[in-house]
Amino acid sequence: MATLKELATRCNVSKMTVIRTIDSLGLRGEHVVKKGERGMLDIDDYAASLIADTLMKRAEPQPAKAEEAQPAAAVDAAPRESETAEVYRSWIEDSRRAYEERIEGLKEQLVAKDAQIAQLTSLLEAQNASIEKERDEAREASAALRDALMRANSATETLGRIKSATLRQRLFGFKGLLPSGE
Repeated sequence: MATLKELATRCNVSKMTVIRTIDSLGLRGEHVVKKGERGMLDIDDYAASLIADTLMKRAEPQPAKAEEAQPAAAVDAAPRESETAEVYRSWIEDSRRAYEERIEGLKEQLVAKDAQIAQLTSLLEAQNASIEKERDEAREASAALRDALMRANSATETLGRIKSATLRQRLFGFKGLLPSGE
């Protein structure tokens, strides 16, 4: 991605000339987008290449019909083609470097994210183990409470039978009042 200023500098034209070329080629929207608060133009590699090519062709002097037949015109075109090729080479190299830097940055982010995922996974496994242990302890406590409640209900029932016993039963024994086996 290039900016308007970079492209104008490389092609040795004004920023306004680059803007007119963008508009004449119909590149706004898909290949040239505004970014930031100030509305700076962000130009993708395809558009930059097309704009540079167009501007370099416009900069070439148009030979007259008589000059086209002369071999000297071919000699003059060679330096222009060399300049155009150099602009493309420079542009391609800059783009390649920018992409390599971006790829390296993304790789670093990926390594950091992998480390975070591993850390979060271990924390999650530890929490799950802790929750499972707490569930087991809660089940054991619930079973102990259930047993204690059953014993308390049985004792309450026996006490109620003793309280409701007649005087004779109290004097001569509690046969039949107590549950069997007690």
